Amino acid sequence: MECKFDPGNKQKYYTEAVNLGKQLIDSKQHKLVAPFTDQNWAIVTKGRSEESLFEFYKSINYGDNVEALAPFWDHFLRWPYKFPRFTNQLSHCYFISTYMNQIFPESDADKRREMWFEDITSDNGQFVLRKFGTNVYASGNEDKNPDNTFSIFRYADAILLYAEACAELGRDQEATTAVNMVRDRAQASRYNGGGVQTLKTLSFWKEKEN
Repeated sequence: MECKFDPGNKQKYYTEAVNLGKQLIDSKQHKLVAPFTDQNWAIVTKGRSEESLFEFYKSINYGDNVEALAPFWDHFLRWPYKFPRFTNQLSHCYFISTYMNQIFPESDADKRREMWFEDITSDNGQFVLRKFGTNVYASGNEDKNPDNTFSIFRYADAILLYAEACAELGRDQEATTAVNMVRDRAQASRYNGGGVQTLKTLSFWKEKEN
C-alpha cells in the first residue's frame, strides 16, 4: 500500500497542525530543557524529562536487554562513547561533510554543532554523533547502550512541526517565533526572516536536528 500526502486537503491538515501546536505550546505542560549543556542534554536523552512527548524508556540498570546497534544513532559512535576500546576505534557510519556543512554551517553560531558532534567533517569513521551518547555505560568494558530512552517525539519536534505548518500557511511571524524557540535554546543565531520559501527550507533542512 502506497501512502501519499493528500494535497487536496493540505490547508485542512496544516491548519489542524497549527491549532494543535499552539494548544501544546500555550499549555506550558512541556518545555525545552535549558540551558543547553552536556549535563542538561543528558537529562533529555535519559528520558522522562519535561521535553519528552513520546518515548520508549529503557535502562541497562534495570536489566533491559537491547542489542547494542538497535538504536540508529549507535552506529555513529566510537571510543570513548562505545566500549571496549580495541573494537570500537571507528564509528560504523558517518554523514558526509557537504551535508553536515549544509545543516550546520561553520560560519553560523550554533552550540549543537560543537556539543553533538566530533570530527564533523572527517568523511570517515572518526565522525561522531554523540547527540544520544552522553550517558554512562554499565561498565568500562561492555558494548551496551547507555541509560537512554528510545526518543520518538520531543517537544522540540512538535514546535518545529508547528513552525512548518505555519510557514506553509504563510503565517511567517508565528513560524519564525517557533523556530527561534528551538534556536535560542541551542544558542544558535536567530532566524530573522527571508521569505516563506527560505523559512520552509530552514525548517526542513536545518531544524530537523532540533
